[in-house]
Amino acid sequence: MITFKQTRVKLSSVNARMEFHGDTEVLMKDLKLEATLPNTVLDQVSPDLRSSLYKVSGSPQQALPDTDLDHLTDLKHPNVGGYKANDELEGILRIHVSNRKTDDLVFPEAKFSKFAIAPQEGGTVKVVMMVAVQPSEANTGWLDLMIHKEFKITSEYQDRDDDDSGQPEQDE
Repeated sequence: MITFKQTRVKLSSVNARMEFHGDTEVLMKDLKLEATLPNTVLDQVSPDLRSSLYKVSGSPQQALPDTDLDHLTDLKHPNVGGYKANDELEGILRIHVSNRKTDDLVFPEAKFSKFAIAPQEGGTVKVVMMVAVQPSEANTGWLDLMIHKEFKITSEYQDRDDDDSGQPEQDE
C-alpha cells in the first residue's frame, strides 16, 4: 500500500468515538486524510496499475522531445471512477507539527484503512484514507483544530502475516 514520508495531507474530518481495549474504554479518533500525489505512487500498490490508468500525453505541448516515456499524464479511461483497496494496516502515524522531530505527534497503534484512489488528469492521483488513532488529551484538541487544514505525515506499517494481495477494487 502507499507509504507516506513527509507527505502533505489535508485532514478532511475527525470523528471521536469510544472503544473498549479489554475492560477499559478509551477515546479513539477516526481521521479522514486526503492527499493529491504524483501518479507514480500507484507503483507502490501494483507495478502495472499506473500504466493501466494513464497514457503518455497526446498533446504536442506536453510531448516534448526529451519526455520520459514513463511520464504518463493522460487518463486512459476518464469516465472510470476511483478504486478502493481493502487493506487494513497497523503501524505508526507521525504528524509533523514543525521542522523539529521532537514536536511530532506520534500515534504508535494507528490503524490505516479504507484507502481510496482517484486518478486525475495531468498525472496526479487523489488518495483518501481513514486512520484510527488513540490521542492524548493534548493531541485531541490539536486534531480538532486542524480540520480542513494541511500538515505533513509519515506512515510506518507493521509487517503483515496474511496473503492479501492489496490489489485495488474498482468502485461500482
